[in-house]
Amino acid sequence: MKFSERGFTLIELLIVVLIVGLLYSTIHPFGQRLYSRFEALKKLEEIRTFLLEQKREAFLYGKKIELYVQEGRLITQDNQTFSSQDILFSSPDPIIFYPLGTTNGGNLTVIYKDFTFEIEITPITGDIKVKS
Repeated sequence: MKFSERGFTLIELLIVVLIVGLLYSTIHPFGQRLYSRFEALKKLEEIRTFLLEQKREAFLYGKKIELYVQEGRLITQDNQTFSSQDILFSSPDPIIFYPLGTTNGGNLTVIYKDFTFEIEITPITGDIKVKS
């Protein structure tokens, strides 16, 4: 009876499984960190959109909108809030958007999971810049 020489031996299969396991264990932490950073940037974009909406609303409706931080949440004087359980805000001073489209400017620190971002709102023009 002849044995055919087809297929892989058990040793060859174990070596392949070992190599795949090593690759996964080295790449997985990097991939998770990258995905966490992506989530943080996505949340940051939502915050930036909220700030731009407040600026636009102040200009369109001719009203002064004041944003302040209370208990880690970002709140307007109309009690409209941008809050999320995993986001903490801090700001030394309130940020005010005036009816003519200008602002007093200010800095807003955003903490999401283990990422900290600084949002700078420039006085007068109200440009929103993000520093990580």
